[in-house]
Amino acid sequence: MIPSFKKELLPIGIHEATLEEIKSRFATNPKRRTIFEGLLRLIQNLKDVGCTEIYIDGSFVTSKQRPSDVDVCWMVPSNECLEKAKREYPVLFDLEPPRKKQHEKYCADVFPADFPISSGTILDYFQRDKETHKLKGIIKIVII
Repeated sequence: MIPSFKKELLPIGIHEATLEEIKSRFATNPKRRTIFEGLLRLIQNLKDVGCTEIYIDGSFVTSKQRPSDVDVCWMVPSNECLEKAKREYPVLFDLEPPRKKQHEKYCADVFPADFPISSGTILDYFQRDKETHKLKGIIKIVII
């Protein structure tokens, strides 16, 4: 279940949700529905390569009326999954800003969850507010 916002953000933690819950909670206007449709395309592509869980963040999972996109990181369960993703969906590895191809295809910024950055991994980064660096919540989706 997706908890209520605290000052536009989700409360601290990783909150598991279904696609139906995400659609109901966040796909509430035309812009948000477009982002949700991109998220569905991404999930299908990740499912095709064997990914079983993703984490979402960004303005889409805030109370903003007009979010810019959704930020997604995906768990890489095996080297085979990673290699298949590189072959079949190279756009997933367009990691340098502005990630135009990812935005065109998925309305998202997409990263492997264990992608290293100065403060740890992308998954760690998602759990911190960009401005205050305080902990915040994100959403986990199990891909079935």
